[in-house]
This record gives sequence, structure tokens and C-alpha cells, in this order.
Amino acid sequence: MNQSVLNSPLEMVTRVALILNARPGLHRSEDAIAMLDYLTTQAADFGLSYSNLHGDAGFELAEFAARLKHIHAGIKMGVLARIIAAQTTPTGLRYQITDKGNEYCDALSSQYKNEYLYYLGSALAFVDSHQAVEITDFIEQKGVLVVREDEQ
Repeated sequence: MNQSVLNSPLEMVTRVALILNARPGLHRSEDAIAMLDYLTTQAADFGLSYSNLHGDAGFELAEFAARLKHIHAGIKMGVLARIIAAQTTPTGLRYQITDKGNEYCDALSSQYKNEYLYYLGSALAFVDSHQAVEITDFIEQKGVLVVREDEQ
């Protein structure tokens, strides 16, 4: 049986760990992690870079919704493997990298990791300087603009 790693919990836990490892003192919500991952992989679509890490397939809100599902599975795997720690807050669950997660990230060595971290830097600069509602509106507005461009 030939199974793809693409969008698997293993791929997602790796990307989630890289996101949390980039700002180890911060606790992030599942939605914030998904937004960061989406902005990282589709950076050019949002004006955050000159190209997209995952190619130029075009932006679709449906893809972002699917990303949330994959991120959820990755976070679950990460919590069970003790790479990610969950914390209950008054506004919901927040996630943080653990020492084991830091070790996991440090042990990773690939061109993809380097490229992901490069694009993640731009996404973090944007996300860390805006409120969650502004980021959501930004992503949704981009989806509406693409739909309108396609209709012309």
C-alpha cells in the first residue's frame, strides 16, 4: 500500500510544531495555527512573499476549511506524542510547543523545513501584528476577490 504523507497528521504535526517552535513562549489557538499555516504555504496569494511554498494553485476558501480539519488531526497527534501541550483558557484551548517538540524541530533537516521557516517568518510578522478578526477578514476578503476576478 502506497500512502501519501501529503496532508497527513504526520505532515500537519510537523508544520504545527514548526509554527509553535518559532515563538515558543506563545500559546496559540487551533484557528491561529491554521491561519499561520495557510498564510505560510500560500504567502504570495496574500502579498506576503513573491511565491507560494505549495505552488500557484490559486486561493480557495474551501481549501482553508479543509486545512482546519488537517490541522486538528495534526494537533491531536502532537498532543498524544507530547510534542505539543494543550492548555485550557477562558477563551478555549491554546497550544504550545514542549521541550520534546523543540527537540523534534531541531532534529528535522530538509530543504522543505528551511523553506517553510522562510515563508513562516513573513506570516508571523503579519499575524503577530494584527488581531485575529483582522486576519480572518483578510483571508476571507482575499477569497471574495479571487471569486470576483474569476467571474469577470
